[in-house]
Amino acid sequence: MKSSKKFMTRVLTAALALSMVAGTGVCAAAVEGTDYEEEPVLVLAPDDGEETDDVEVPGYLVKLQAVKAMLADVAQSAYAKFSQSAAAQLVEAAQKVKMAEQIMAEVSSQVTQIKTEVSEKAVEIGEKAQALAAQMEDPEQAAQVLKEAEEQIAQMVQEAEAQIEQLVTEAQQTSEELFAQATAQVEAVKAQLKEKTSQKVSALMGRISAIQQTIAEAKAQLKEAVGQKVQALQQFTANTLQYVVEKTTQVAYTSEGDFDYQIRTNHIFGINFAVAIAYHGEDEEVTVPAYIWDVPVQEVFLNTSQEVKTVNLPATIINVTGVSFVETKGLENINVDEENPYLKSVDGILFSKDGFSLIAVPQSREYNAPEGITEIGKEAYFMSKMSSVKIPSTVRSIGENAFFGCENLAELKIPINVIYIGENAFLNTADGFTIYCDAFSYPAAYAKEKGIKCVEALNISVGIDYEEESAFENDTMPLGTSVYFGVNAGGGSGEYTYACYYRRDNTAKWTTKQGFKDNNEFTMTPGYAGTYEVCFKVKDSKGTVKKIYASFTVEQAFENVSSISADTIKKGETVAVTCGTNIDAPTAYAVYYKKVTDTKWTTKQDYDENSEVVIKPLKAADYIICVKAKNLNDGTISKKYFDVKVNA
Repeated sequence: MKSSKKFMTRVLTAALALSMVAGTGVCAAAVEGTDYEEEPVLVLAPDDGEETDDVEVPGYLVKLQAVKAMLADVAQSAYAKFSQSAAAQLVEAAQKVKMAEQIMAEVSSQVTQIKTEVSEKAVEIGEKAQALAAQMEDPEQAAQVLKEAEEQIAQMVQEAEAQIEQLVTEAQQTSEELFAQATAQVEAVKAQLKEKTSQKVSALMGRISAIQQTIAEAKAQLKEAVGQKVQALQQFTANTLQYVVEKTTQVAYTSEGDFDYQIRTNHIFGINFAVAIAYHGEDEEVTVPAYIWDVPVQEVFLNTSQEVKTVNLPATIINVTGVSFVETKGLENINVDEENPYLKSVDGILFSKDGFSLIAVPQSREYNAPEGITEIGKEAYFMSKMSSVKIPSTVRSIGENAFFGCENLAELKIPINVIYIGENAFLNTADGFTIYCDAFSYPAAYAKEKGIKCVEALNISVGIDYEEESAFENDTMPLGTSVYFGVNAGGGSGEYTYACYYRRDNTAKWTTKQGFKDNNEFTMTPGYAGTYEVCFKVKDSKGTVKKIYASFTVEQAFENVSSISADTIKKGETVAVTCGTNIDAPTAYAVYYKKVTDTKWTTKQDYDENSEVVIKPLKAADYIICVKAKNLNDGTISKKYFDVKVNA
């Protein structure tokens, strides 16, 4: 019984800490900053007017919605210009993707329902056990009732875990099958279009390649999402038990020194902790005690009428957000004991211990979080008086109520990296509050869903494809093959025109492929080897210009340029073979010869770096000399043949 309670205590403490540090539960790893002006990033479009259930990984659904939108757009182009059958296959592929989206949305709904039912049942069991134990005179019998309730709850949660894992696994398998079918149909359409040679078809193939890439990204996100769901099952256990604790906990109030406390006790799990709920002193700097009556102070809600400017938190504090200091309007600094395992303070601003999550900003501070953080935590800027906030490009999650009550905040630019925004994140901001974001991004979809004014920045994406026979690898292709680009735009004021420029080997001068015109499809067949940089620009009807870059390398194909000293000689004379290739690479050469009428070759040299070989035919006849050159870097072999006549 004691070891079980210790386990429960650790689980619940960890759950409480995680819920505080992770905010909404979206845990995002740190990501490097990305210059979106310099890299060809696919920008993804959500559905128009189509509602989906709330899910744990919204970025994944945005990706699927983008695939559907792209498929529908390309299908329309294919139908209008080329082939009804190709269009039909693309539409069917879009339906497969939609089915996968619906499956994941449905399983998320089922998981939510299971969690709710289990939580409610667990509370019912706990409350009945407490009531029954309170009526018993024998302490041992009461303890046994509480123990049995604890075991029953744990068993019920374990069974729910197994059910959820099965649901998620089956959904993943079905979705991956649908992805495979959609990818096969897209490949079939691509094969049909490769048989055509028009520039429009070539660019359409580039757009289809972009779809293939997006499907692959969606599949990868699906695996990540499922992995997160499975990993979250352990957290589900903790969260469910925490919910039971909240519903079955007895609350007492007391005061000591300048503080009022709420002491929360749960007899089922043997857990006690305190919340500092008010301060009555007169100091500008306040230190919250770590314990009250040997009970750790794990939460704080600093209600005070005094002009407190600095709050020092103890190492025992676990759960804290911007709401914790909502009544401390003149607060300038929040400090925390260095021994606190969950939190740290940087210049009076509260962060998670790892520094990735912004936890709380004092109301009176003007503060923009640094690059590198990945989360604006739950209620981080709660009731802040700031009129301008800059969100770092590395942020991926904005917690619920993050900017609640920021009455002076009239606008906010949200980076494209953000893939989750919690409920009421911008409730009670300034009138006419406006979100500025990239077109087709998750923040744009969120603003549309919540009825928030949104100004979508002009955005651009590019799809790239190459000739089928091109051995394209690591952005490199042989000289003489073609590269195709399909450019798409969104946001801004619409009515786009497109321009394309390129340059070789980082030369200063750009060559204009196309000035600003309606055409958004481009084909290039480079005439020289080297590294090419391509710049695409989009201009909207208001003259706003957005650009994006892509690059590729063209290599001259490995070619045998060997030669011989003469093609007619007399018996007894020699033929000198000079071996060579067209590129500077380590090479080995093999030289063979035979009479035309013979079936077997005579080996003169078997792959050696020696490039000068002499052959002396023994008889008068017509001979063939074969020279093979092997590129030692990649194993490529190029052959060359010579006819030699030997007279008597």
